[in-house]
Amino acid sequence: MKFMGRDLILYFDGGAMCGIFGGGIVGKLEQANIYPRIKAIYAGSAGAFNAAYFLARQTTEGRFVYFDYLSKDFLNFNNFLPGIIQRIINRVHPLPHDKILNVMDVDYTIDVVKNKIPLNANYIKNQPIPLYIKVLNLKTKKTEYLLDKNFDIFKLLRASACMAPYTFKKQKINEDFYIDGTIKDPVGLKKLIDKYPRHKILYISNNKTDLKFRHSAKSLFEGMVAGIMYGKEFLSMFLERDKKMRKDISLAQTNPNILSFHAPKNNPTNIKTRDRKTLEKTYQLGLEEGEKIVNIINNL
Repeated sequence: MKFMGRDLILYFDGGAMCGIFGGGIVGKLEQANIYPRIKAIYAGSAGAFNAAYFLARQTTEGRFVYFDYLSKDFLNFNNFLPGIIQRIINRVHPLPHDKILNVMDVDYTIDVVKNKIPLNANYIKNQPIPLYIKVLNLKTKKTEYLLDKNFDIFKLLRASACMAPYTFKKQKINEDFYIDGTIKDPVGLKKLIDKYPRHKILYISNNKTDLKFRHSAKSLFEGMVAGIMYGKEFLSMFLERDKKMRKDISLAQTNPNILSFHAPKNNPTNIKTRDRKTLEKTYQLGLEEGEKIVNIINNL
């Protein structure tokens, strides 16, 4: 099959602090200036932040979002159990949502990318590559890809960071409220294949491919808590999420139009890692994987 000139579709997935792996990859992709080869970028959660700094050509600065800020005040797992209790109470006796404790501080994250390590939103909007950010519409319960050029990029990033059940935050865009779309549709490769049958799809994941039992157990627990927050259908979303992820991993391994790149088994970072030295090791692994990606792209 002959591929078109701008023949690459990039998909960046999420993973909270695991996103530093993708931060290393985009750093290498920026250095190699692969932009002329890219037709579009799709991303969710942490991947949306990596994609935004990549399109702004600020990956050198973007890594410090993780190193200097998210490693300090983004996560607070002391809020986990009290927050669950508050969510249960909220079902029978509504509480002000700004008083409910969250593990993830979404507002802090957006303050970082707006004011601490300012993302050049104007540059992103004016450059030619479209960025589609995956979000979940709380009214329709459907995932949507919202185009960066049609909305405030910071609102899109905030929506993508509102990951249930770790935060009760949500983002209003036009008349609807949105949260992180990867909780329902972690990747969605089939949609990309159908939309871009003549393009190579680069699936760049911050996560490992060997999903073990504890991953399914974690999804069950997250789904139960998210169900308390937003309704029982969220439990089935999380359970289906695992099935979809495994299906996408299999599809990526068998479809010749998909090139998949995952965090290696020796990656020391998980979603709640805050140790800077550990994050720097994962960033270096991302740079090394990015070098492999560049070599592959140059030979397409």
